[in-house]
Amino acid sequence: MEDGYFGTAFAEFGPITVEPSQKKSLEYILGSGGTRFPVTIYFKTDWGKPIEKWRSQEGTLIVESDRL
Repeated sequence: MEDGYFGTAFAEFGPITVEPSQKKSLEYILGSGGTRFPVTIYFKTDWGKPIEKWRSQEGTLIVESDRL
C-alpha cells in the first residue's frame, strides 16, 4: 500500500516443463518449508509494445508447499 497499490492479484501459468535436476531442487525447497524469489512483474497490456517500453513492478514470489 505504500505505493498506492492494494488488493488481490491473480496469475495463471502452466503447464510447465521442468528438467529432472530442477524438479529435485524444487522438491527440496518445498520439503524444507519453502522460499522466496525476487520477481519482476510485467503488465500484460504492454506485451504488444517494444520491450524497452514495457512497464514493470518488482515483487516477491513466495513458494510454499501449499501455495505460491
